[in-house]
Amino acid sequence: MLCFAAPACWLVLVGLGCTEPPDPNTLEGAFARMAEAAEQGSVSDLFAALDDDSRGSVSSIHRAQREAARIVGRDYPAAERARAAGRWRIGADARDPAGVFVDWCSDAGCLDEVRDRLSSISRTVIHGDRARVKVRRGREYPFARSGAGRWGLALFQDRLGRWKLEVYRDLEAIRSAARIYRRGSP
Repeated sequence: MLCFAAPACWLVLVGLGCTEPPDPNTLEGAFARMAEAAEQGSVSDLFAALDDDSRGSVSSIHRAQREAARIVGRDYPAAERARAAGRWRIGADARDPAGVFVDWCSDAGCLDEVRDRLSSISRTVIHGDRARVKVRRGREYPFARSGAGRWGLALFQDRLGRWKLEVYRDLEAIRSAARIYRRGSP
C-alpha cells in the first residue's frame, strides 16, 4: 500500500499505513485523499475528494434527476415513460449524489484518468483558490479551494458543469412534455 497522507509517508512504505487521515485543508492532504481513493479503486472516495463546485454539480444533477423521474412517473403516459431518455438517465437510479458520480465515472473512465501517471508530488503551484499539483511522472492535477478552506480535485469540474446544464435542459423538456400530456388528459 502506498501512503500519501503525511510527509513522512510520502516515501513508498510498502505494507505500512499512516496513522492520520489526510487533511483536505492542505493541498498535500487533498492530493493524498485523491491518490488514496485512486489507489484503492474507490470511486465513492474519489467523489469525496472532489472540489466543492464539482460535488455541487453532481448534487444538482441528482436533484434534477429525482424531479425528472417524479414528473415522468406521474405525468407521462405509460407508453411514453420508457422513451423519456436523455443525459438525466445516467445515474438516475442512484440513492445519493455519490452514487450518481460512481455511475458517471464508470461510464466516463474517470478513475483510470486519475490513476494515469499518478506518482508522488514534485511541485505545487497555488494561485489564490486554484492550484496545480505536478507529480514526478509529469502529470498535473488541478485543485480548487472552497470558501471554508477545503481543497478538492477539480479535474472533472468543467465536464460535470456541462453535464449539469444538459440534465437541466432535459428536465425542462420533460416539464414541457408533461404539460402537454396533462392538457391532453380528460
